[in-house]
Amino acid sequence: MRDIGNVIFIVGAILYFSAYIWAFVIASRVSGAWFIGMLFLGWLLYPFFAYKNWTGCKNNCLVMYGGVALCVVAFFILWATNPNKIPT
Repeated sequence: MRDIGNVIFIVGAILYFSAYIWAFVIASRVSGAWFIGMLFLGWLLYPFFAYKNWTGCKNNCLVMYGGVALCVVAFFILWATNPNKIPT
């Protein structure tokens, strides 16, 4: 089960980071200011950027948050199957 959790985490991380790079490409197509803002404060500006440019970002947003969801699921799988848990 831990192997499945590791694979799910890797797939989620790949999806997240590929969507993050994709967001840079979309931001550079919109304007240079969005690109610079996403480059330095991407984690903070992305929700505002996706809201303002929803028609161009909806697929990117779904891929990014899908990757985050997979990472969260993998975290709970790995947490539940931790071999070093102290029994209570």
